[in-house]
Amino acid sequence: MSTKKQSFNRSVFIVLGGNVLSQGLIFASSPFLTRLYSPEVFGQLAVFISIVAMINVFTSLKYELALPIERDQKKFLNLVVLCLGILGITTIICTAAVLILGTFFFEKQFAEFLLWLLPLAFLGEGITAITNYYGIHKSKYKDLAILKVNKALFTVGGQAGLHSLQSLGMVAGDVMGRILGGFKLMLKMFMEIRKSSSVISLNEIREVASKYRKFPLISSYSSFINSAGLQLAPILLSAMYSQAEVGLFALAQRVIVSPLSIIGRAVADVFYGTAAKIDAPGDLKQMFIKTSLKLLLVGMIPISILYFAGESLFGLIFGHAWKETGTIIQILSLMYLAQFIVSPLSQTLNILNRQDLQLVWDILRLILTVLPFLAGFLSGYDFYELIKLLGICSVASYVLLYAMIFRVLKKQI
Repeated sequence: MSTKKQSFNRSVFIVLGGNVLSQGLIFASSPFLTRLYSPEVFGQLAVFISIVAMINVFTSLKYELALPIERDQKKFLNLVVLCLGILGITTIICTAAVLILGTFFFEKQFAEFLLWLLPLAFLGEGITAITNYYGIHKSKYKDLAILKVNKALFTVGGQAGLHSLQSLGMVAGDVMGRILGGFKLMLKMFMEIRKSSSVISLNEIREVASKYRKFPLISSYSSFINSAGLQLAPILLSAMYSQAEVGLFALAQRVIVSPLSIIGRAVADVFYGTAAKIDAPGDLKQMFIKTSLKLLLVGMIPISILYFAGESLFGLIFGHAWKETGTIIQILSLMYLAQFIVSPLSQTLNILNRQDLQLVWDILRLILTVLPFLAGFLSGYDFYELIKLLGICSVASYVLLYAMIFRVLKKQI
């Protein structure tokens, strides 16, 4: 094995190890936190996280995505400063928007802490994203792994330590993780900027802003549509049902989606790297089918166990108040399985240079996410009836994406 390949594998192992350990800490802390916090508090946290996830695509207008691909060191540093400057401006806008509109739209969900903690979470997520891509550019993979683990430690530690504050403590712990997780690497970034301040100029910042203008013009909006499709459910649920029911839904996402996403991301990276080197369309199609079947077999095992024994397991592990989370997982089991199979394979559209189809699907998924809530509102569905319809629409969206990819592959042969 070549030295270059060994270095690549080692870097992947380090970053993957950080991801696994950080998600493991969050997963392992869940039975402890569910005994400190009620389902209502978990529901408030879920809505808070969803809002942050939707708006954080605008923190630096996606200019941070250009950091790893800028090879000129002078331009790179000016690009970092551009990202930080935009983050400062968007944080001020976020703060103003929350102060003016926050209580009007989200008074039911948040009460006293939205006004102060949402802008802080926005700032923390933005600075962490810039720091993360700075680390990728510098190949500081060990620091990136530490960032992930520290973020989880500060989050869980803050939530456990501040449990007496209940809702405020739960969300404050989340914000602590976002702000403090990447502190070590962030200091290195600021020290380099300070040492190299002589190469930073307004003209250079304008030049890199123009060079990478497609990132804010295209990537930020498409990312928002993608994020909205994933994150709208807890927000809409909180508008129609109790925070306790939203909390039960949130725990299902935390326990099922997070662990499966670790495997999914690993498969996606390997699939993307291997499939991108395949020239023959027929071979790519065969790999697509084989990977689908492997993911189906792997995903069926944990989801089947939770389907048949989920209610009893959740009551035993997380406490009696969380028993109904097992029922939610039973209802959404096919959705979780479809997501686990199809999401890693969506990289095929990038390989085939069909980002247009990805955007079309993102819009359709957003529509299919909103549709059950509209139907539920008009028809007066109870919580579980709406969850069932949400699961059906989500499965339909993933089946549609799989069919779109398969059709494109078939046409390539």
